[in-house]
Amino acid sequence: MLFHYCPLCRSELVEATIDGHVRLCCSNESCEYCQWNNPTPVVAALVEYQNQIVLAKTKRASTAGWSMIAGYLEAGEVPEVAIAREIKEEIALDTDALHFLGHYSNVPNNQLLIVYFAQASGELIKGEELSEITTVSLEQAVRYIESKYRITHQALETLLERYEQF
Repeated sequence: MLFHYCPLCRSELVEATIDGHVRLCCSNESCEYCQWNNPTPVVAALVEYQNQIVLAKTKRASTAGWSMIAGYLEAGEVPEVAIAREIKEEIALDTDALHFLGHYSNVPNNQLLIVYFAQASGELIKGEELSEITTVSLEQAVRYIESKYRITHQALETLLERYEQF
């Protein structure tokens, strides 16, 4: 969230160059507030269920294509716990094993995605946040994902390369 006024003293924020980056900082010289605009951490997972990959479409982005299960970390939550919680909330599955795949920068949304490969069990049920879910083979998943979903593509390619390790 970008502010136009200082959340501490309510003075106007103005551009200032700090460490080579333009930031919005408080115009009041006695206030030291600066808006760093650091990326928001997001957890995501390619979920394997019954030897298939679960793909989802969210209700929030009704025109969006198929993607991974993903969500935000809660305050004080570690990524491994956060993604297991998201998997349970969004598709009702229990996470049996979790493997780190990589981290990816989502520049347009100012997010850092922490991506896992999750092996899960239970009964697959679509949660409230999703409009659709499907299961496909890993090889099909690569073709299923539209190229504009670059991070999901990269995560799938990483999983294809490293699948035998899991």
